[in-house]
Amino acid sequence: MTKNKRMVSLVLTLAMILSMGVGALGNALVQFTDIDNHWATSALQNAVANGLLQGDNGKIRPNDNLSRAEMATIVNRAFGATEKASISHYPDVLESAWYHDDMAKAVKMGTFVGDGNKLNPDYSITREEAFVALARAFKLSGANESSLNIFLDKEEVSAWAKDGVASLVSEGYIAGSNDKLNPKQSITRAEFAQVMDNLIKTYINKEGTYDIVNDGNVMVNVANVILKNLTVNGDLIIGDGVGDGDITLENVIVTGRTVIRGGGENSIRIIGNSNIQNIVIARVDGVVRVFAEDGTEVGEVIVDGNDNVIVEGSIGTVTVVAADIVVSANNSTIENINISGPNSEVIVSEGSKVDNITVDANQANVEVLGEVRNINTTTCAEQAVINVSERGRVEQVEVNGQGTKIDGEGKVQRVEAKANDVEINTPDTKVTAGEGITGVIADGKEVEPGTTLDPTPSPGPVYPGPVAVTGISVSPETMILKVGEEGTITATVAPSNATNKNVTWISSDETVATVDGNGVVTGIKGGTATITVTSVANSNIKATIQVIIGDLLVPASGNNIQQVIDKAQDGQVIAVGAGTFNEALTIGKSLTIFGVDGTIVTGGAIATTTEAGKTLTISG
Repeated sequence: MTKNKRMVSLVLTLAMILSMGVGALGNALVQFTDIDNHWATSALQNAVANGLLQGDNGKIRPNDNLSRAEMATIVNRAFGATEKASISHYPDVLESAWYHDDMAKAVKMGTFVGDGNKLNPDYSITREEAFVALARAFKLSGANESSLNIFLDKEEVSAWAKDGVASLVSEGYIAGSNDKLNPKQSITRAEFAQVMDNLIKTYINKEGTYDIVNDGNVMVNVANVILKNLTVNGDLIIGDGVGDGDITLENVIVTGRTVIRGGGENSIRIIGNSNIQNIVIARVDGVVRVFAEDGTEVGEVIVDGNDNVIVEGSIGTVTVVAADIVVSANNSTIENINISGPNSEVIVSEGSKVDNITVDANQANVEVLGEVRNINTTTCAEQAVINVSERGRVEQVEVNGQGTKIDGEGKVQRVEAKANDVEINTPDTKVTAGEGITGVIADGKEVEPGTTLDPTPSPGPVYPGPVAVTGISVSPETMILKVGEEGTITATVAPSNATNKNVTWISSDETVATVDGNGVVTGIKGGTATITVTSVANSNIKATIQVIIGDLLVPASGNNIQQVIDKAQDGQVIAVGAGTFNEALTIGKSLTIFGVDGTIVTGGAIATTTEAGKTLTISG
């Protein structure tokens, strides 16, 4: 019986270790005397294993209330936070206090915002305060508050806390007790451990390549991690601890959100056949670049951090909700960009294409260096600035925000002004002012309400397109030269109006004949060579001419080959032009006779004569 109990205990222990997440085994071996047989034993052991709870003197104190400083420390550990904000303006956080740095990290993360000039680190944190801080950390918001209707004490949830609490309830991370949330009660260490266990099922806190995770949300809080060939059945959180380090998702499917709180300017890579439908970028202390390789599917990117963002690749929608940041779309194809963060800017870089941009925030800027099909400013988007660079192109702008300004040297085809005080300075833009709309200025001219200004640009010079080369002919078709003499080949490029009529020349055997850039051929020694002329515009178009070089020459026709043979010295080369020669030749010396088709006769020391009356034909 005792043996069986030990076996069951071993199985339970192994199962618990597997649920603790990757890299947690070392901490799992720590033993605490006050968590056995507790209702939250599993969550407490996972919290210990993953370094969230460390205990004191062998105890975790699960039923003690959690202080605000303790909660800040646990969340910081979960996300791997290292960056600290200046908190000198909070006098209740002494620099000598054990929690000083963790409170500074929590303020930097944005999980704690304080109450006036106090952070109240030693106070017990209420359940609704804890839930709101977690909603901030995990970027959970916007849930329908009707999700609170199942709780009898829903009216006790503070107005400022309803969004955060409802967001955690709607996702199933908190369920209350006995149909109550008890929002004003202090949360215990065990209760908070359970909520954290509901939120995160796998912690990856060591660099490496991983191909298996538990079902549920996954937290990566260290750099240089590759997730490969796996599915995250929940949210993937890239924690603050990644910093400027690299994270690669290769053939990864994320069924929930991908929350990016860490990662640098060249670090978040989505490659292979990955499918990431919802990305929330929420880094607070550095530029983040998200690169989606061709073939990956990225649905929506929500920018909700404190620093600039670079996106690259094919993306469905980019939504900028953060204020005072710059989002650059580099080498991207994006269906929709929505700007709701005041004073934020979107840059559509050269080479990027965007279907629609909606500006829904005051003093937002759009910089276009690439191509945009449509830009729409809403009535909330007052004082917006749209700048189109020289290479930028925008098909249409609909202006509903007062005081919008459209500048630049690029091309904006048409603007429809449905708000007052709109200024358009782009060249040759067709501008329509709506009925009753005033203060519309196009290129320094006022556009009357209900009218259209359609400037006709002055016609510029018409430049014909390039004319291609179709052929090359040469003259003469063959050439016979004496050694040391020169002859010129004329190349004619067709058509006569070809844009580029330049040609190059080359000899097949420069020991026999050379040719210069003007087609001038020089005989070097007896023999034959082929001269090729090639079009510079199209190297596939060329012409050739055969050149025959001799020590002595025979004219193109006439009965005179024998006369030249008689004059020739032993070993010389005779070049014979194309023609018909009715001669009986007697060759009594060693000679080489070339015609236009090559060697005709090679004589020996004593050569026999040809038969009288026979005809020797040398043809070209």
